[in-house]
Amino acid sequence: MWHDEFDGTALDAGKWVRETGGGGWGNAELEFYSDRTENARIAGGNLIIEARRETFGNRDYTSARLKTQGLGAWRYGRMEARIQIPRGQGLWPAFWMLGDNCATVGWPACGEIDVMENIGKEPRRVHGTVHGPGYSGAQGVTSTYGLSAGAFADTFHVFAVEWDPGAIRWYVDDTLYKTVTPHDLPGPWVYDHPFFIILNVAVGGHWPGNPDTTTVFPQTMQVDYVRVYRKIGGGGGVAGPAKVPPQDAVDVWTTHGLENVLHDALPPIHAPTTIRLAAARGETESAQIVVRVRRACLDSVHIESSGLVSNRGRRLGTDAVRADWVGYVRLTRNSDSTPAGELVRRAPDDFPDPLLDEASLIVCAGSTQPALVRVTIARETPPGVYHGTLTLRAGAMLLRAVQLTVEVYPVTLPRIPSLRVTNWFSSRAIARQHRVEEWSDSHWKLLQAYADDMRAHGQTMFQTDLELIRVTREPNSSYMFDYGLFDRWVRLFLSRGFSDIELMHVGRRTTPWAWTNPFEPAPRPATSSATGDTTEVPLEAFLGNLQRHLVARGWVEHAVLHVADEPILENVESWRALSRRVHAAAPRLRRIEAIQAPDMDGDLEIWVVEESYLDRWYDGYRARQLAGGIELWFYTSWLPQGAYPNRLIDYPLLKTRLLPWVAMRYDASGFLHWGLNQWPSDLDPNKGLFAPGDDFIVYPGRDGPRSSLRWEAFRDGVEDQTLFTLWRRRDPAAALRALREVVPTMTTYPRDPAVLLAVRQRALTALTSK
Repeated sequence: MWHDEFDGTALDAGKWVRETGGGGWGNAELEFYSDRTENARIAGGNLIIEARRETFGNRDYTSARLKTQGLGAWRYGRMEARIQIPRGQGLWPAFWMLGDNCATVGWPACGEIDVMENIGKEPRRVHGTVHGPGYSGAQGVTSTYGLSAGAFADTFHVFAVEWDPGAIRWYVDDTLYKTVTPHDLPGPWVYDHPFFIILNVAVGGHWPGNPDTTTVFPQTMQVDYVRVYRKIGGGGGVAGPAKVPPQDAVDVWTTHGLENVLHDALPPIHAPTTIRLAAARGETESAQIVVRVRRACLDSVHIESSGLVSNRGRRLGTDAVRADWVGYVRLTRNSDSTPAGELVRRAPDDFPDPLLDEASLIVCAGSTQPALVRVTIARETPPGVYHGTLTLRAGAMLLRAVQLTVEVYPVTLPRIPSLRVTNWFSSRAIARQHRVEEWSDSHWKLLQAYADDMRAHGQTMFQTDLELIRVTREPNSSYMFDYGLFDRWVRLFLSRGFSDIELMHVGRRTTPWAWTNPFEPAPRPATSSATGDTTEVPLEAFLGNLQRHLVARGWVEHAVLHVADEPILENVESWRALSRRVHAAAPRLRRIEAIQAPDMDGDLEIWVVEESYLDRWYDGYRARQLAGGIELWFYTSWLPQGAYPNRLIDYPLLKTRLLPWVAMRYDASGFLHWGLNQWPSDLDPNKGLFAPGDDFIVYPGRDGPRSSLRWEAFRDGVEDQTLFTLWRRRDPAAALRALREVVPTMTTYPRDPAVLLAVRQRALTALTSK
């Protein structure tokens, strides 16, 4: 049902992705995988993967790693390749597969099937292995096949697995040498979903060891073909495309973008089958197409867009409409301070959240699968009604055609939203999850992709860690400050449209850490230029130099500074004392802080109040705001829970979209959250400290971030807030009445998304009336 015979003149980009990077790949490997033809090319009817000894990407070896991820993934069948492997100590060729949900659930939860691995010091032996939860890495369930004479590198051999529900069998040249069933595994069987194929030649690492003086370079792995067969009955062989059930065996319906569509969702009575959206210029609107198969499984289910054309023949850009399949994450526990009535469902269960890279999926009987449809309207789009079609297919077979209508109103949202927003993010986590070296060119390219995504979702402020500033202590006890990395960081984010530089905390709680501990300056390291020893730079010296640098660069008016995170009643006085030191050292830097205390007068300019404390002490905060002394924001983290809006995975999406509405309702000019991408190493949301989804709202994708339903709902909320700001300028009384219909109080809002959507429609209509 899929194959590549490598008979062309170039690698088929419709089948293979060239994966790049040189971070060791978790195995201490020595190579840099490049996208050059020197390392992967088609020649003589074969794919050639060539490992070379050369300096590239701060590595001493290069090679190639090719995968079908996003282009092809299969569940069950026979996967085989005819390969002549390379030879030599330290070489590690492989033909293997990973579960296509790896980016969502992480490795080894996604499963790994190694069809063939060889390490150069074992020229007569190949390994076949599975890795899953509880049996990964050196504990993988494995077996070997050995030649009686010669080496595998001498000629071509056919390596294959035959994979059925409940069994995987390994073959070399059609000789069966290993079978694995669920009973053979010390952990769960994770091999009932699609896997994609990977071909690579690694150099060095924990398992094969490094090349030595006997290793000759270059070395090549030649691949004659890769084929994927579907099993016919119990006997094997090649089958044609899967038979698609008749249309009455497939339910397709539509819903708004705020529904958490679960795997067991059924089509509502009189379910809609078309999509109609209303949008201002400069915003993105969304809805969902939902598929449920009644019997059998459908392969290669995908959605094609016709584009959008107005009644006057104007056509929107080809990228105006996109449809992404929604993925699921398994939650073993719920947010721990939330009653069942405020949750989507009680765990354990699968909850919809990530948007997938895969363009097509297998959808099986009894399972419901949504796709999020997003329509982005450029600011220059002429107003009018635009029509298009979203065609749902299984392979080439038509399942349904969904009519899409978008009315574009003569209202234009400003490029910078009126709500100031920051989500803290980790540049190190980006490097780690994308397997690139920190601060390499590949890392900076990824940082730009993340910056663009944050701006597209309403973020205006960017976290700037003070560790970007390198400090050296000279023999005369003076300090030298290196701003090279800091400046490159700031310039990148300002160039992508951000308006505010968020300088991170200079203080911390005393150690050993406790929530009620007093605050102190955090140690700020400086390296002795004479000895290389590490010492500390005084707080005042550091901040004074930082302020002078920001003034010289013309950035000081765009910068805000955190003192120390989350002061509470028990330690607020120590925080205020530290804040006064900070202000004395850098008086031109406005101070911003997430707080859980009622009074910071004179010691803080931007009060970022935890949502439930804003609710509790609102009158006092509002009075100070009206007096002109403070800027009022609010924040959420794993708290508050219960009835309060928040952006947790097991919460209805309405709660996420309401966060900017809460800012409107309570006259807050900004919103802060600490977790854009504070990913656990395996992306398991159950490993967050307190509540699933608190620590991240995007996922690592192929070339940057992958969005989530929550991230899209938050973007919609920011756009709602911007729309209402325009309405309040025109008709403050009507806009405020409408706002209070959606958010009467922080905890008594209507739980039906239809109320919010109807009020938003009224805002659009009001802004276009004369």
